[in-house]
Amino acid sequence: MSGLQLHATPAPSHKAHGHGPLLRYTLCPIAFLGMAVTLFFGFALDEPGFPKWAMLAFSVGALLVYWLYLACLFSLERLVSR
Repeated sequence: MSGLQLHATPAPSHKAHGHGPLLRYTLCPIAFLGMAVTLFFGFALDEPGFPKWAMLAFSVGALLVYWLYLACLFSLERLVSR
């Protein structure tokens, strides 16, 4: 039994997986693709019926929602860790 050592491994923390992977994998691509489509169809091709300002607002809004989620998460983490 002298060669057998048992070590307790800590449970993986949420920091190892990142913050909000579901939101990151949905909101960030939506924001990026929305901006890319808006820049291409709304400004480069200047399509007359394309709602470029609504698309741009939606894309920026998706990014702002993700940043607001991260700000809330980090502030709650700081409160808990005190």
